[in-house]
Amino acid sequence: MDNIASDVEEIVRMFETAEDRAARLSKVLAFSESIKKKRNAAVTARKRSGIEEVWQECEDAYEGVDEYNQKSGSTYTKGRSTSDGLRETKKAPLGRSTVIPNITRPYVDAASARLSDMLIPTDDANWALEDSPVKDVVEQQRAGIAPDQPPGMMSRIGSSIAGVFGKPQQPEQPMQAPVQEKKSTDIASETIDIASETIGDWHSECRYHSEVRKVIESSARIGCGILKGPHPTKRRSRKAIQKDGKWGVEVEIKVSPASTNVSAWNFYPDYPACGNDIQRGSFVFERDDITAKALSDLRGGELGYIDEMIDLCIKEGPSPDNKETNRKDYTPNDTDLFEIWYYYGFVSKDDMEAAGCECGNEYEPCVVTMVNDRVIKITLSVLDTGEFPFDVMVWQDRLDHWAGIGVAEQIATCQKSLTGSVRALQDNMALSSGPQIIVDSSKIEPADGKWIITPRKLWRKRVDAEEMDDVRQAFTIISIETRQVELLNIINYWTREAETVTSLPMLLQGQMGGAPETLGGQQIVNNNGSTVLRRIARTFDDRITEPHIGRYYEYLLLHGPDEAKGDFVVKPRGSSSLVERELQKRETMQLLGASLNPVYEVNPANVMKEVLKGMRFDPDNFGYSEEEKQAMAQKQPPEDPRITAAKIMAES
Repeated sequence: MDNIASDVEEIVRMFETAEDRAARLSKVLAFSESIKKKRNAAVTARKRSGIEEVWQECEDAYEGVDEYNQKSGSTYTKGRSTSDGLRETKKAPLGRSTVIPNITRPYVDAASARLSDMLIPTDDANWALEDSPVKDVVEQQRAGIAPDQPPGMMSRIGSSIAGVFGKPQQPEQPMQAPVQEKKSTDIASETIDIASETIGDWHSECRYHSEVRKVIESSARIGCGILKGPHPTKRRSRKAIQKDGKWGVEVEIKVSPASTNVSAWNFYPDYPACGNDIQRGSFVFERDDITAKALSDLRGGELGYIDEMIDLCIKEGPSPDNKETNRKDYTPNDTDLFEIWYYYGFVSKDDMEAAGCECGNEYEPCVVTMVNDRVIKITLSVLDTGEFPFDVMVWQDRLDHWAGIGVAEQIATCQKSLTGSVRALQDNMALSSGPQIIVDSSKIEPADGKWIITPRKLWRKRVDAEEMDDVRQAFTIISIETRQVELLNIINYWTREAETVTSLPMLLQGQMGGAPETLGGQQIVNNNGSTVLRRIARTFDDRITEPHIGRYYEYLLLHGPDEAKGDFVVKPRGSSSLVERELQKRETMQLLGASLNPVYEVNPANVMKEVLKGMRFDPDNFGYSEEEKQAMAQKQPPEDPRITAAKIMAES
């Protein structure tokens, strides 16, 4: 279908006059200026908010560098943001320590690893689909009932669903009740299973768990992690085929939705209009890099790219005037890299038609691709609701800002104070490692003429010196106190304070810290530390799991198989199930013994499954096979020893 559409578009362009082409391109250029103004406003607003300086400090603290000890060793360094210039690396004062005791990285890694371990299990999903309590259009269609227009549903979603299942019409004759071969609950359960498996397959193809882990790590490091999806992605699958007695490989290209992690440095929402929720804004910008070859390959390929604009971009090249990250005082190493911007928002009908994109409404949710301040493509959004395909995970909310507060920012004061204390300790140790020697040069002089202290050095009394009763009066030795105890107390204070400000005990990092050396004390500390993680898990469910899987469900309704469509709701299970399972792991072991007593009416097999899940094992690997179950069922149970003894007595 794409090839047919490309041929039709090429035929239309062949009959396009020069005046029409000039008018169309002029509209595209005017629209490009409008998008450029919005992009520049978003870049400026994020810069003025001060969040970029906070991110840079968090990144430096995580890497263990500051203004005195850049690891690159260069005199100047370039910031990560598009608006950052060059920063000069300062030289440390002579004889002063520049060491950094990095406690930020262990805290960030321990927090993100702990949360990822609870929210992204290997044997279960952190979400589930459930049947909606209110019957909707899809279920009524399957039951053969002519539904009314559901209240509160957007007209475009209703038209999309009607386009999939056929437009509902009132029957001319009364419809008889269909013969139900299965219960409605069984049909809904089967549909839910198919829908869950379909979304799970999409997640496996795009390595969903790996991308979510990156989001959690970014939120712990700088305060926010961004997950993009679902967005259509072309994927290649290979399978072996046999033709004419010979084996070969068949490559199949298909389009499936995917989720990817987006760096916060390349993300520009409509701030401050959006506040702490990017979905309240009017648009979202995403930045990326593209090579000249990849940009050239877009010409004449996928439907929607404007070849004339791509030719102009390639002709200009990524010059400093056209590349936002290039400043006049900075020259990039990769000179063939173009900056490519993606705009997500509503676009008018005239602008879309000028770019070759057909639409039916006056304003539609679109994705605009721009290079060198020129629009090279406009395409409709894959979702009808117009919701931005981005979700922002924050470690801790920041007032009136979409970016949150991370562990590195929480621990910033402790890290700086600890660094200063350790450097003071080392500087003072250097001063106190040897005595300060005061010499009266008017009374003595070195025999070799060098005023340095060496072993077995010879000193002479000056001829013109005054009479001295003791030549040792010409030397005075002063020892500097180490202050080691006082400085170590300060270091220990800031080390303990780091646990307080982050609410992450050292026990989560595999260290005892100040926890009592008893099992009960360790459990108390662990439970207290898990309280904060449970709060963060609920934030993850509200900000990532529920809206992200909800968009996958919308994509399933629009582009998925018919047998997987229904009226379902997304239920996040991170904070309610997975975290609670982690906390109940020890208690489940105790229930295993009680389940053996039939009085409690507890199934020991189910309890053992929960125990294995808590230990990160797959219960299916430990269960009996069907053949083993049948063999055990056919096997006669052993005879009661009392009956056996009675038989022996009777025979005797």
